[in-house]
Amino acid sequence: MTTDEWFLTKEEMEKYDIGPGDDVFMVGRFIQHEGRQRNTPVVRFGNISMMPWEPVTNMRGIKQESFLVEMRSLSGFSGSPVFVHIPPLALRPGKESLEVTSYFWLLGVDWGNFSIDEEVREGRGSKDPVKEGWVVRSSSGQALMVPTWRLQELLNREELAMARERKDGEIRREQERGGAVFDVHTEDAKKPGQSETGSDTFTEDDFEDALDRVSRRESTTDQES
Repeated sequence: MTTDEWFLTKEEMEKYDIGPGDDVFMVGRFIQHEGRQRNTPVVRFGNISMMPWEPVTNMRGIKQESFLVEMRSLSGFSGSPVFVHIPPLALRPGKESLEVTSYFWLLGVDWGNFSIDEEVREGRGSKDPVKEGWVVRSSSGQALMVPTWRLQELLNREELAMARERKDGEIRREQERGGAVFDVHTEDAKKPGQSETGSDTFTEDDFEDALDRVSRRESTTDQES
């Protein structure tokens, strides 16, 4: 599967009837416990709440096409990828039979959430707000995800496409100049860098074969000494 195939399109969304209630998950950083010895991401789960037909106005006054997702989104999760998941044996509308395949797509990227300003009350169980009119801000549980088709529009802008093409050209030129090679036994019949099977992948069988050669070589050396 190519990178573009991971991106959910409007056509696939309609074909599989993806909408409110479908499962989603997000991978990101939980800054209160992100790890000290290693960078450890967390996975959060939720469901699509609303489709992105009505734009959401952000704090800068810009309207942004966005999915609403029932999921906790806090500081540190902005930019996190959000995936939609259709589990196996899910009977989708318009399908006459169950599909045994599980589907994943990139739904979008998290960029914010709706907050709620709640009144501070006099005490536990009290219905009366404090006289000062204080409020406390809390999360509504509705996260905002910019759709993948908006991301594709950004990535396919001419200046970004040209930058990727320049970088790809640099990589190709470096490959053509050559460089360090893997410490893998090769034969004249094989292309350099290929495994015993003729593929570019060093398989478990290749590893065991190389280990066997080393063992025989050490055994011969011991006998000669």
